Amino acid sequence: MNNKLRLLWIYYMNENRFFSKLLGALAFHKQKKRWHVINKLIKEHGFKHYCEVGVWLGRNAVELRKRNPNLHMVLVDPYDNNIEYTDGTLYDKDDKQYLSEAGRQAMTRTISVNTMFRQLTSKEASKIYPNKYFDIVFIDAIHTYKDLKEDIGLWLPKIRRGGIICGHDYGSRFKGVIRAVHESFGYERVNLEVDKVWWVTV
Repeated sequence: MNNKLRLLWIYYMNENRFFSKLLGALAFHKQKKRWHVINKLIKEHGFKHYCEVGVWLGRNAVELRKRNPNLHMVLVDPYDNNIEYTDGTLYDKDDKQYLSEAGRQAMTRTISVNTMFRQLTSKEASKIYPNKYFDIVFIDAIHTYKDLKEDIGLWLPKIRRGGIICGHDYGSRFKGVIRAVHESFGYERVNLEVDKVWWVTV
């Protein structure tokens, strides 16, 4: 099976609720969420420096911290009410109080001696770090084609050779994600996992 057909098969499995559960069971037994996929990549490669672009309530970061107490984490999210995170479909972009509370919860839940929280835009935060600084970068920020394509361009140089760039929500709800990923990397390099996670080796 070539990689394009494999991607289509996993995509279908992820989109179908029954098959998504089956795929999770076959792939990782009880591991069915994005943090299980990322944790597996971290453990397999011995990664030490992790960056997450798009933190929201911090659930993914909290779960990764539980499993990797010594992992150096950089978490990036501006919590900006002027940014349309997902084409305005998840919540009202003008709800400042909601965004403020989301940011407060994320910062509180993820506080750690090995965690740096950057309340900045993706572009602003990317300028802080030198090229080839991170082992793995997970992008779960604005799910439009334009913004994900920009995020990939901003963070790809920040990952060392042999590292991994990955992201969330490769699915029919966010077709811009699919387009941005394949325009950036082609079909052959892209790997798909449970919970609509995509990843590419740098």
